[in-house]
Amino acid sequence: MNILKLVEYNIWAHRLIGKQIESMPSALFVKDHGGSFGSVKATIIHLLESDWLWIKRFNGIPLADLPAWHFEEAADVYKEWKPVQDEMLKFAAREAGNLTQKIS
Repeated sequence: MNILKLVEYNIWAHRLIGKQIESMPSALFVKDHGGSFGSVKATIIHLLESDWLWIKRFNGIPLADLPAWHFEEAADVYKEWKPVQDEMLKFAAREAGNLTQKIS
């Protein structure tokens, strides 16, 4: 498996989502639509938190405490999420050739 391609795909997909939510009205962003996380806001924050936690794990911090993010606007989430994705991509590019052992 090519870890770099997997990370690039993940970031590509998340950035498509990010572009879609940037201009989302606040009322729609926070509205409870049902589903696993309720709102679009909660779903997007879950994706951000997942990426953030993976970066910590990749850097040897397996049980990092999540930041207390407080976002009111969709664009604010995306502004915070993009640097996390950039860091994930840098890690994958740097380590792609070194990841020959199974990750558990």
